[in-house]
Amino acid sequence: MDECCEYLIMLKHVKNFKLAKPETLEEKQLQDNHNIVFLRSDSGEDWYRCQKDFKPNTIKIMYDKNGLICSMNRKPDAQGVIDVSVFFPINRSVVELTAVPEAVDIDGNWIFDGKKVTLRILSHEEEMAKVERKKMLLMAQANEAMTPLQYALELKRATEEEKAMLTAWKHYLVDLMRIDIRTAPCINWPATPVVC
Repeated sequence: MDECCEYLIMLKHVKNFKLAKPETLEEKQLQDNHNIVFLRSDSGEDWYRCQKDFKPNTIKIMYDKNGLICSMNRKPDAQGVIDVSVFFPINRSVVELTAVPEAVDIDGNWIFDGKKVTLRILSHEEEMAKVERKKMLLMAQANEAMTPLQYALELKRATEEEKAMLTAWKHYLVDLMRIDIRTAPCINWPATPVVC
């Protein structure tokens, strides 16, 4: 499936679970004796009771009020069941689908809009923050690679190959430093030096 495909079939969809007070004597006893917390959806469905209505072989997705996918279960357990009970959807909604794009993850990159799962379009500020994080990570990796080479040079023990690698890493680090995150997401990342 491509990254912006629609699901094949949406089955169970329960929206907007909130904390709820126990409604029956049994629920009150469970709360008092076992500290059970109850959740109810906008349509009044109890979270624990509605779990039995989810099919055992469908993909389960939990998402927030903005559609951001927060959690997902698509791997069957030892009994072959894709379990919905792994979620605790307080202030969340839960949907089951027969298929989702293969690349879907729960890292804030995907949304469920009530009909389909798609990549989330990041704001320019989010794109800049993403570029800044990558830039800082790459700079830290470059510094880590340079440290032993720099020590070898300072101790006059560096080979010609190590000197060349240190110079390549320094050029790379300067290129990273000069990346303007304001041009995100269109960043021309420098090539990482090849370690011999």
